[in-house]
Amino acid sequence: MLRLLLALLVGGLAGLSAQEAGPAPVDGIRDDTRALAADARQGLAAEMAAFRARHGIDVWLVAETFQMQAGGLKGRARLLRQAWSGTRDAVLILYDRSSDREYTSISPGLWEMLPSAGIYQLHTSLHEVMTDRKKPAETRLAEAAAILLRGIAGMKSREAMTANLFTRDCGRMLRAFAGLLLAGAVLAWLVGGMARRRHVHAARQVLLPKLGASPRLGAPHGAEVISSPQG
Repeated sequence: MLRLLLALLVGGLAGLSAQEAGPAPVDGIRDDTRALAADARQGLAAEMAAFRARHGIDVWLVAETFQMQAGGLKGRARLLRQAWSGTRDAVLILYDRSSDREYTSISPGLWEMLPSAGIYQLHTSLHEVMTDRKKPAETRLAEAAAILLRGIAGMKSREAMTANLFTRDCGRMLRAFAGLLLAGAVLAWLVGGMARRRHVHAARQVLLPKLGASPRLGAPHGAEVISSPQG
């Protein structure tokens, strides 16, 4: 019963969030401020679609005329990203024209996939672009989106390269270690064989008395034989 109530509560909250967020924009851009010209929006949407197809990451760009949520830009950006992408990897830039401020919401999956230092640097770069009041909003939004796409693509590429290098290095180390183990086993077998042969040879030896001849005057044969035990 408790599980059912929790499921209904979560479902209800998700429904309210989806209703508050509204339908997801088909091209990934919702520009209530009319900051983007038609040709600029079309080109930016094409870049975002290509990025989404290549990397499997949703990208959203939202420009609103005023802040409608008490949770601020951060809460609003998270709500829109979760409503439109769910649990998929996604990133959303929210620009509030009334306060001339922005916030970038990144999904937990991307935080796990990409280096935290790189994400913080990306946040800083986006903020610097969006707070450059000398440029119009259209230019800032386009530049921010371009920085976002290049930044995430670059981090993914570097992470993949590092993973490949680590895999190759591990393979080389494993092969070298296997070679050393094999060489050690062969050497141990050779040493053991030599030791066994020496042991068998020593066991087959017969202990005979040592014989020595010394000259002696008057002896029948001119010498005498003296024996002593070996050892």
